[in-house]
Amino acid sequence: MKLSSCFESLVALLCSAVLMGCQSAPSTTSAAGGSGFLVDYSRLAKAGSLRDRYLNYTDPAISTRKIRSVYLPAVTRHPANARFEGVDEAVVDELVAFANEQLRVQLSSKLKLTDAPDLADATVQVAMTYVGSQPAGKTILDVIPLRLVTNPIKDAVLGKSLDSATTMEVRVTPTNSSRPLRESLYQLAGTDIGRAGDAKTRIDAGSLKPAIERWARACAEHIVNPP
Repeated sequence: MKLSSCFESLVALLCSAVLMGCQSAPSTTSAAGGSGFLVDYSRLAKAGSLRDRYLNYTDPAISTRKIRSVYLPAVTRHPANARFEGVDEAVVDELVAFANEQLRVQLSSKLKLTDAPDLADATVQVAMTYVGSQPAGKTILDVIPLRLVTNPIKDAVLGKSLDSATTMEVRVTPTNSSRPLRESLYQLAGTDIGRAGDAKTRIDAGSLKPAIERWARACAEHIVNPP
Protein backbone atom coordinates (compact mmCIF):
# COMPACT_ATOMS: atom_id res chain seq x y z
CA MET A 1 0.00 0.00 0.00
CA LYS A 2 1.33 3.42 -0.89
CA LEU A 3 2.30 5.85 1.88
CA SER A 4 -0.32 8.39 0.75
CA SER A 5 -3.03 5.72 0.87
CA CYS A 6 -1.96 4.72 4.38
CA PHE A 7 -2.15 8.33 5.54
CA GLU A 8 -5.58 8.82 3.97
CA SER A 9 -6.86 5.67 5.67
CA LEU A 10 -5.50 6.83 9.04
CA VAL A 11 -7.13 10.24 8.69
CA ALA A 12 -10.44 8.62 7.73
CA LEU A 13 -10.34 6.40 10.81
CA LEU A 14 -9.51 9.32 13.11
CA CYS A 15 -12.28 11.47 11.64
CA SER A 16 -14.77 8.62 12.07
CA ALA A 17 -13.78 8.26 15.71
CA VAL A 18 -14.28 11.97 16.35
CA LEU A 19 -17.64 12.01 14.58
CA MET A 20 -18.85 8.99 16.56
CA GLY A 21 -17.86 10.78 19.76
CA CYS A 22 -19.76 13.87 18.65
CA GLN A 23 -22.93 11.89 17.91
CA SER A 24 -23.02 10.49 21.45
CA ALA A 25 -21.81 13.65 23.22
CA PRO A 26 -24.16 15.28 25.77
CA SER A 27 -25.10 18.95 25.62
CA THR A 28 -22.32 19.90 28.02
CA THR A 29 -18.65 20.55 27.39
CA SER A 30 -15.86 18.72 29.17
CA ALA A 31 -13.74 20.51 31.75
CA ALA A 32 -10.73 19.40 29.70
CA GLY A 33 -12.07 21.42 26.77
CA GLY A 34 -11.88 24.76 28.52
CA SER A 35 -9.18 27.40 28.70
CA GLY A 36 -9.22 27.57 32.49
CA PHE A 37 -10.87 30.99 32.60
CA LEU A 38 -14.19 29.66 33.89
CA VAL A 39 -14.54 27.80 37.18
CA ASP A 40 -16.28 24.64 35.90
CA TYR A 41 -16.79 23.75 32.23
CA SER A 42 -18.53 20.45 32.97
CA ARG A 43 -21.73 22.20 34.08
CA LEU A 44 -22.13 24.37 30.99
CA ALA A 45 -25.21 23.49 28.95
CA LYS A 46 -26.57 24.69 25.62
CA ALA A 47 -28.67 27.85 25.78
CA GLY A 48 -30.08 30.41 23.36
CA SER A 49 -31.85 29.98 20.04
CA LEU A 50 -30.75 27.78 17.16
CA ARG A 51 -29.15 30.81 15.47
CA ASP A 52 -27.67 32.15 18.70
CA ARG A 53 -26.44 29.03 20.46
CA TYR A 54 -23.99 29.31 23.35
CA LEU A 55 -23.05 27.44 26.52
CA ASN A 56 -24.19 28.70 29.90
CA TYR A 57 -24.44 27.96 33.60
CA THR A 58 -26.58 29.94 36.05
CA ASP A 59 -26.32 29.22 39.76
CA PRO A 60 -29.87 28.19 40.75
CA ALA A 61 -29.35 29.32 44.33
CA ILE A 62 -28.81 32.94 43.32
CA SER A 63 -30.33 33.08 39.84
CA THR A 64 -33.11 35.42 40.98
CA ARG A 65 -30.68 38.10 42.14
CA LYS A 66 -31.36 41.28 40.20
CA ILE A 67 -28.33 43.02 38.69
CA ARG A 68 -28.65 46.78 38.30
CA SER A 69 -24.99 47.78 38.25
CA VAL A 70 -21.80 46.05 37.13
CA TYR A 71 -18.07 46.54 37.26
CA LEU A 72 -16.45 45.65 33.94
CA PRO A 73 -12.67 45.18 34.00
CA ALA A 74 -11.00 45.34 30.60
CA VAL A 75 -11.56 42.34 28.35
CA THR A 76 -8.39 40.25 28.17
CA ARG A 77 -7.00 37.27 26.31
CA HIS A 78 -6.63 34.10 28.36
CA PRO A 79 -4.16 32.83 29.28
CA ALA A 80 -2.48 36.20 29.47
CA ASN A 81 0.42 35.00 27.30
CA ALA A 82 -1.79 33.13 24.81
CA ARG A 83 -0.63 33.12 21.22
CA PHE A 84 -3.02 32.00 18.49
CA GLU A 85 -1.38 30.11 15.65
CA GLY A 86 -1.49 31.89 12.31
CA VAL A 87 -2.98 35.10 13.74
CA ASP A 88 -0.96 38.31 14.00
CA GLU A 89 -0.58 39.72 17.50
CA ALA A 90 -1.79 43.13 16.30
CA VAL A 91 -5.02 41.50 15.07
CA VAL A 92 -5.64 39.83 18.44
CA ASP A 93 -4.97 43.09 20.30
CA GLU A 94 -7.40 44.92 18.00
CA LEU A 95 -10.11 42.28 18.51
CA VAL A 96 -9.72 42.30 22.31
CA ALA A 97 -9.96 46.11 22.37
CA PHE A 98 -12.99 46.02 20.07
CA ALA A 99 -14.75 43.42 22.25
CA ASN A 100 -14.09 45.57 25.31
CA GLU A 101 -15.48 48.67 23.61
CA GLN A 102 -18.59 46.95 22.26
CA LEU A 103 -19.49 45.20 25.52
CA ARG A 104 -19.01 48.41 27.48
CA VAL A 105 -21.35 50.25 25.12
CA GLN A 106 -24.01 47.53 25.31
CA LEU A 107 -23.87 47.11 29.09
CA SER A 108 -23.94 50.86 29.74
CA SER A 109 -27.18 51.09 27.75
CA LYS A 110 -28.84 48.59 30.08
CA LEU A 111 -27.05 48.87 33.44
CA LYS A 112 -24.98 51.27 35.50
CA LEU A 113 -21.24 50.79 35.08
CA THR A 114 -19.20 51.49 38.20
CA ASP A 115 -15.53 52.37 38.69
CA ALA A 116 -14.90 49.75 41.37
CA PRO A 117 -16.21 46.24 42.09
CA ASP A 118 -17.43 47.11 45.60
CA LEU A 119 -19.77 49.74 44.11
CA ALA A 120 -21.50 47.23 41.81
CA ASP A 121 -23.96 44.39 42.23
CA ALA A 122 -21.67 42.14 40.20
CA THR A 123 -18.38 41.99 38.32
CA VAL A 124 -18.37 40.87 34.69
CA GLN A 125 -15.04 39.34 33.61
CA VAL A 126 -14.52 38.50 29.95
CA ALA A 127 -11.71 36.78 28.08
CA MET A 128 -11.00 35.97 24.45
CA THR A 129 -9.65 32.42 24.60
CA TYR A 130 -9.35 31.42 20.95
CA VAL A 131 -8.85 33.11 17.59
CA GLY A 132 -8.45 31.00 14.47
CA SER A 133 -10.33 29.42 11.59
CA GLN A 134 -12.98 26.78 11.12
CA PRO A 135 -14.73 25.19 8.14
CA ALA A 136 -17.53 27.28 6.66
CA GLY A 137 -20.99 25.94 7.52
CA LYS A 138 -21.98 23.33 10.06
CA THR A 139 -19.28 20.83 10.99
CA ILE A 140 -18.18 18.77 13.96
CA LEU A 141 -16.75 22.02 15.30
CA ASP A 142 -20.32 22.98 16.22
CA VAL A 143 -20.02 20.25 18.85
CA ILE A 144 -16.37 20.33 19.92
CA PRO A 145 -13.92 23.25 20.10
CA LEU A 146 -11.34 23.51 17.32
CA ARG A 147 -8.49 23.22 19.79
CA LEU A 148 -9.63 19.67 20.68
CA VAL A 149 -9.18 18.48 17.09
CA THR A 150 -5.71 17.01 16.56
CA ASN A 151 -3.67 18.47 13.72
CA PRO A 152 -4.03 15.56 11.22
CA ILE A 153 -7.81 15.53 11.68
CA LYS A 154 -8.01 19.31 11.55
CA ASP A 155 -6.13 19.37 8.25
CA ALA A 156 -8.52 16.81 6.78
CA VAL A 157 -11.70 18.42 8.11
CA LEU A 158 -10.87 22.00 7.20
CA GLY A 159 -11.81 21.36 3.59
CA LYS A 160 -11.92 24.21 1.11
CA SER A 161 -13.66 27.28 2.52
CA LEU A 162 -12.71 28.70 5.92
CA ASP A 163 -14.40 31.17 8.25
CA SER A 164 -12.65 33.11 11.00
CA ALA A 165 -13.65 32.09 14.53
CA THR A 166 -13.20 33.23 18.09
CA THR A 167 -14.24 32.08 21.55
CA MET A 168 -15.42 34.49 24.26
CA GLU A 169 -15.79 33.36 27.87
CA VAL A 170 -17.77 35.32 30.47
CA ARG A 171 -17.85 35.05 34.26
CA VAL A 172 -20.36 37.07 36.33
CA THR A 173 -19.55 37.18 40.05
CA PRO A 174 -21.57 38.94 42.77
CA THR A 175 -19.90 41.53 44.99
CA ASN A 176 -18.02 40.07 47.96
CA SER A 177 -18.18 36.52 46.63
CA SER A 178 -16.04 34.33 44.38
CA ARG A 179 -18.98 32.03 43.58
CA PRO A 180 -20.09 32.79 40.00
CA LEU A 181 -23.64 33.87 39.36
CA ARG A 182 -23.23 32.84 35.75
CA GLU A 183 -20.58 31.45 33.42
CA SER A 184 -20.91 31.45 29.64
CA LEU A 185 -18.91 30.36 26.62
CA TYR A 186 -19.60 31.75 23.14
CA GLN A 187 -18.06 30.33 19.97
CA LEU A 188 -18.38 32.96 17.25
CA ALA A 189 -18.08 32.44 13.50
CA GLY A 190 -16.83 35.35 11.43
CA THR A 191 -16.77 35.82 7.67
CA ASP A 192 -15.09 33.81 4.92
CA ILE A 193 -11.31 34.28 4.92
CA GLY A 194 -10.36 32.10 1.96
CA ARG A 195 -9.42 28.52 1.30
CA ALA A 196 -7.31 26.05 3.25
CA GLY A 197 -3.83 25.70 1.85
CA ASP A 198 -3.86 29.13 0.24
CA ALA A 199 -0.92 31.20 1.46
CA LYS A 200 -3.05 34.33 1.13
CA THR A 201 -5.64 33.06 3.61
CA ARG A 202 -5.23 35.17 6.72
CA ILE A 203 -7.45 36.27 9.59
CA ASP A 204 -7.92 40.01 9.90
CA ALA A 205 -9.87 41.95 12.52
CA GLY A 206 -12.57 42.95 10.04
CA SER A 207 -13.59 39.33 9.51
CA LEU A 208 -14.58 38.97 13.19
CA LYS A 209 -15.80 42.43 14.21
CA PRO A 210 -19.43 41.96 13.05
CA ALA A 211 -19.64 38.70 15.02
CA ILE A 212 -18.16 40.36 18.11
CA GLU A 213 -20.60 43.23 17.81
CA ARG A 214 -23.54 40.79 17.71
CA TRP A 215 -22.05 38.87 20.64
CA ALA A 216 -21.76 42.03 22.76
CA ARG A 217 -25.46 42.80 22.27
CA ALA A 218 -26.47 39.24 23.10
CA CYS A 219 -24.11 38.98 26.08
CA ALA A 220 -25.45 42.19 27.63
CA GLU A 221 -28.99 40.93 27.20
CA HIS A 222 -28.12 37.58 28.81
CA ILE A 223 -26.63 39.38 31.82
CA VAL A 224 -29.73 41.55 32.26
CA ASN A 225 -32.19 38.74 31.50
CA PRO A 226 -30.46 35.43 32.25
CA PRO A 227 -31.71 32.24 30.56
